[in-house]
Formats: sequence, structure tokens, C-alpha cells
Amino acid sequence: MSKKIFISHSTEDHQIVQYFIDDLLIGALNFNITEIFCTSADGAKIKSGEDWRESIMENLSKSSVAVIVITPNYKSSEMCLNELGALWFTKKNILPLIVEPIKYETVGVLLTVRQID
Repeated sequence: MSKKIFISHSTEDHQIVQYFIDDLLIGALNFNITEIFCTSADGAKIKSGEDWRESIMENLSKSSVAVIVITPNYKSSEMCLNELGALWFTKKNILPLIVEPIKYETVGVLLTVRQID
């Protein structure tokens, strides 16, 4: 079953993501955990025995919105950058959550969309 919200993040940032899910998505915005796909959050992650690649691809392609949690860990993760590329290709609504020490100005190519010669 695909989810409404796809959260792309580094598993090393699971604590930040768990607070985001618990406090904002569920606590403030009243989402149900069953509407969220997040590979490191209980109730929202891939079930044991499932093909993780298929689960990520299905939820990524069918979600309504994607949240990317941009941290130094995210920027250095090959898997995260693969997810980002796949999200870019889908042209879906992507909401960046930029976490210090990353700043908007230092996100780099992740958010720079205009060609400069």
C-alpha cells in the first residue's frame, strides 16, 4: 500500500525524522502513521521480508508529497541522492527540510534550478 507522504532522509538522522513525524505530521497536522512512508520510523517503514527497493519505488512514485530532510548525512549518502534523483524525475511536490549546519545557501545543486553560464 502506498503512502501520502514520502520522507527521504539518511537513516543516521532517524531521531530528527522521528521528531518531525511525531510532533509535526502526527501531533500538529493530524496525519496517521499509516499515511507516511519513512524507512526508519516504526509503523511507517518497510515490513520485514518485503523487497526494500520495490517498496521505496512504489511509495516514492505514488506519494502525494515528498519531504527531503537535508543534513550533511543526506548529502553524503548515495542512497539519499538516488532517491532525490528519482523524486526529481517524478516532478512531484517536494518540500525540503533543511537542518543545521546546512543552510539554504549551502544546499547546492539540490535546490539550484536555474542554469548559469
